[in-house]
Amino acid sequence: MFGDGGAGREAQRARNEELARQGRIARGSAETRQKFQDVFSDDYYAQELAKFQKAYAPEVDRQYKAATQNLQAALMRAGLFDSSVAAVKAGDAERAKVNADNEVTQRGLQAQANKKLDVAQAENTVIGQLINTADQQAAFENAANAVRTQSSPTPTPMLGQVFTDLSAGLATQADLERSGNARYNVFGRIPGWSTGGTRYTRNVG
Repeated sequence: MFGDGGAGREAQRARNEELARQGRIARGSAETRQKFQDVFSDDYYAQELAKFQKAYAPEVDRQYKAATQNLQAALMRAGLFDSSVAAVKAGDAERAKVNADNEVTQRGLQAQANKKLDVAQAENTVIGQLINTADQQAAFENAANAVRTQSSPTPTPMLGQVFTDLSAGLATQADLERSGNARYNVFGRIPGWSTGGTRYTRNVG
């Protein structure tokens, strides 16, 4: 358009620059997100969880061994080592081990969720900087730095005690066994034995 003092050309130049800027942002954003996805994949998080579980396995096993040894000693002291109580307590110990392993897994999953949030925040920070500057090269460098930072091993703080006292209640149970009123019955209630209630097994001797 003639007589506009070049305003039309300037407006077109500004539009072209903005289109080019938006293109750099779009391409840079896609490549940046891909850089994060290439590292922080489902396989990455699965491996991190496995490493987390493996890191705690020796401590869980140590605590389990100590708990079962304490239980066996308590059964011996109470005279219940070969009793129906011992069988029940053995089952309790196995369930306690499963629960301990599950607790470690849940802690690992929580750590995994926290890592995912940190990674997402780092990625969004890089994208935000790219949107402000439209500098693809700077964005790629920032992404590489963020990926290195977020790729650090998942922290494994002190586990703490994950087993309760498996020998709780043995003193009372020993008294019940001696009086023939044990709460634990190896076979459970057998229909037809009694119409007056559940019959329980007794230790011999």
